[in-house]
Amino acid sequence: MMASSQGREIFLKFLKKEFSSENLCFWTACENLRKIKDEKLFKEQCEEMFTTYLDDSSPQEVSLDFKVKEKVMEQRGEPTETIFDEAQSKIYTLMHRDSFPRFLTSSFYKGLLNEDQPDSKERNEKMIQQDSKMEDEGCKVK
Repeated sequence: MMASSQGREIFLKFLKKEFSSENLCFWTACENLRKIKDEKLFKEQCEEMFTTYLDDSSPQEVSLDFKVKEKVMEQRGEPTETIFDEAQSKIYTLMHRDSFPRFLTSSFYKGLLNEDQPDSKERNEKMIQQDSKMEDEGCKVK
């Protein structure tokens, strides 16, 4: 699911309904950060990630245990390529153990599974249209 941009988009729609989309947004931001080679741009993106996902005042703050967050915050001034690796791993594990099982038992997911049935296909199209009308308050999964 996470390896596919379409899978991430579907999962993100579910997470937005669950008010936990910040986890996937952070995970995706970490993946995108790995692609940045320019040092200045890298540092700017790191700072944006701190502001968006790690600062206590952020409405999209991810839930990390104290030790992991403290370790990342200590590196804020001089970020390295691996600065968010442990935090990203913890968020992935959280999604894997908590959000993803809820997704698999959700009516949203079950509706997608029944896509081949005529009435379900129409319902899924309506659901996707409704979701696309939702205000995008967070990441754009690429």
